[in-house]
Parts: sequence; structure tokens; C-alpha cells
Amino acid sequence: MSSAVHIYKNKKIHKITEDHTLVNLLVKSGELTKEQAKNHPKKNVLMKALGSSTNVDMDIFDVDLDIEGVFLCSDGLTNMLEDKQIAKVLSESIQLKDKLEKLVFKANNRGGNDNISIACVMKEDTHD
Repeated sequence: MSSAVHIYKNKKIHKITEDHTLVNLLVKSGELTKEQAKNHPKKNVLMKALGSSTNVDMDIFDVDLDIEGVFLCSDGLTNMLEDKQIAKVLSESIQLKDKLEKLVFKANNRGGNDNISIACVMKEDTHD
């Protein structure tokens, strides 16, 4: 999976961006399975990226605003951890900084064979 924007809602991660890698196009066309795509030698070949041309063709999605947060990450994290594992850490009752450090630690312990970038904004809890 390439870099992605996710929303965090109801203790689950929901991907809201489109994966523009070669292997994802092959999965969509039925030429590869999702399992085959995970280890494909060209899984990092981008078919659409910022800076590759002067025109930018953006993906625009409508998103429910009743969310707990927005989570952006690179494939360095999502290649090592499943969405359920990421959601479990984000559900923990610890500081956001500690959640993100824990995700990086877990991904690195599983091999960490790519750089890991994470940005996350969580809605502040307004319950007293």
C-alpha cells in the first residue's frame, strides 16, 4: 500500500485516498491478488505523484466529519502493520505522541525496511 490518508472512527481505520501504485492498478484489473501485490518487485512504482508533471490531478473525497481523527502515514508503516493493528494502538488511553512512537516501534520490530512517516490529528475529548 502506498502513502495514504486515513480517518479514525469507531476504533477503526478507514482509508480515504486512492493508491496510485502500479500494483494497485494490477489488483484492480484482476491481474494480481492483494497477496501477490504485497511482495511484488514493482510495488513502489507510482503511476501518479506530485512533482511528476506540471499539472496536478487531485483525488477529492467527501468525508463524514463525525470522526475521531485524521491519520496520514507512509507505506513504511502500512507495509509492516495491518489497519486493525494501527487502530488498536490509536485506541489506547495514552498520549498521542506515545501512540505514534509505539506505531513506529512496532513497525521497526517487524522489519522496518522502509522509512516511516506519520502525521496524526485527533479530536480533543470534550467529555468531563
